[in-house]
Amino acid sequence: MNQLFHWPVFAWMALVAGCSTSTPPPHLRAMDVPLKSSGTATVDGSWAFSQPGYLGVYIRTDKPQTVSISVEPASVVSIAGRKSGPASHSRFDLPAGTFLLTVESSAGQALVKSLDIRGATVLAGNTPESALAAADTYIQQGRKSTVTLSLPGLSPGTPIEVHQLRPAFLFGANASGSSNVLLASNAPVDSDAARFRSFFPEHFNAVVPSNTGKWAYHESSPGVIGGPGLDYLDAILAFAAASHLTVRMHNMIWDTGQQPQYAQDLLTKAEKGDAAAQAELRQAISRRINYYVRQRAARYQELDVLNESLHRPRYVQVYGLSGVADIYREVADVLVEVSPNTKTYLNEYNVIQYSQEPLAPKPTHPPADPFDHYANWYRRHAEVLNVRGAKIRGIGVQFYVDTRPAVADPYSAEKVYQVFTNLAGTGLPITLTEFGIKAGGDEATNARIMSENLRLAYGHPGVTGFMFFGFWSKSMWDQAPAAVLADDNFHLTSLGKVYADLRTSWSTHISAAVRPDQTLTFSGFHGDYELLAAGRRYTFSIGPDTRAVTVNPPKQ
Repeated sequence: MNQLFHWPVFAWMALVAGCSTSTPPPHLRAMDVPLKSSGTATVDGSWAFSQPGYLGVYIRTDKPQTVSISVEPASVVSIAGRKSGPASHSRFDLPAGTFLLTVESSAGQALVKSLDIRGATVLAGNTPESALAAADTYIQQGRKSTVTLSLPGLSPGTPIEVHQLRPAFLFGANASGSSNVLLASNAPVDSDAARFRSFFPEHFNAVVPSNTGKWAYHESSPGVIGGPGLDYLDAILAFAAASHLTVRMHNMIWDTGQQPQYAQDLLTKAEKGDAAAQAELRQAISRRINYYVRQRAARYQELDVLNESLHRPRYVQVYGLSGVADIYREVADVLVEVSPNTKTYLNEYNVIQYSQEPLAPKPTHPPADPFDHYANWYRRHAEVLNVRGAKIRGIGVQFYVDTRPAVADPYSAEKVYQVFTNLAGTGLPITLTEFGIKAGGDEATNARIMSENLRLAYGHPGVTGFMFFGFWSKSMWDQAPAAVLADDNFHLTSLGKVYADLRTSWSTHISAAVRPDQTLTFSGFHGDYELLAAGRRYTFSIGPDTRAVTVNPPKQ
């Protein structure tokens, strides 16, 4: 039995009692399952996958319940990030809530015939309401753990305060600019720099360098490394360390004008078949790896190696997939030496909305719906690169939401959740690396969409971070100006207050007293904590597998 969450004895008794009155299971032909990431139906109602992917259906439990699933033939079944199988029969102990149940295929060609579900209500269709309900269930059940603190240094009855300091999930934003105007030391208290330094760690636990992370600002001539851009990057790294922020490094190489001119020229020559230019550019990339990764990776935790590798495809076209995998592998090998916990990422746009394989030939007769609503092309790209040895350890998704209802591919919450689910099938963590909202919607619509995407990301077991790329009114991308969280003076806007309220609802702060057995039991969101009692400060962490923690007195 796959026990999804840990339950006290009384809940287990209720679960067992509920099992005895289960209603007959619905029998679903595979072709009738609402979510199908790829493939076609067969004449007998089976579903034939055309590539790795999943079938999915939303289910609801009204109380803690054992849910049994039968699949023909034996398959991997997943609910809320937990997997069972491959097997013909799987069982999950679930709390009350809504869940996305998936039958997964990791093979290119596979067949699923039918699916039987006992112990839960099968929900019709693939709706935004179901996706958001599943996200909310996971937030309350999967992002929290019930933990017992042993407090040997505190007497029974001692009043205590428990505060979450930082969530385990990354809520971040960018530090804009290509030179330092936001982190100047000794800045006047009413300056943008001082306000930024105060505002940022209060509302975010992760930071992303934007322009200053890019090659053009670090090495304008071959081997001439340094300048204001690299100084600003180092200032961001120092600020992050002092403020206990995680850093997403963005980005090492990218086929745009934000590469040095000499790199752009070499790439153009290599694209035309110049082997010497190709070799020289590859040497320049290794030189960049030395100062960008070897010398700095110990201070950041995620790294976009080749940004937008398919939408900006010349590196793929020049070096091939094996050559791009070799660049990733070189970075990964350096990380093993200097910062093993730093993860290398792919990063792409038009993954959720307007999702199409960038390098696919245009069909002679375009289909009525030309979009890949599961981002199969992106999943395939990640898996192919790793098969070729890239050692990619994370998938980055950019999402600048087009809120207009009458566009070719309108926004909907269920599309977000189904893409996350497909990409999570790679086994790699997902970061929503760049979030923004394009112009065109009213303030209420923008607030709703921002709230939905925060819930969908935090409420998906495969997603580990959510980054705003533009949050301050003075520094918003003109193509996506609508998700402003802070005004010119760093006061929260109406959207900023929605964000802050969600963050507050997803944090844990309690007042209690030490029990007679010198323990405290509570349910808390995953992250780092402090406990204040008797004039002392204790620290501890809660993770998905944390059930008991001994909190020893601090050293005097």
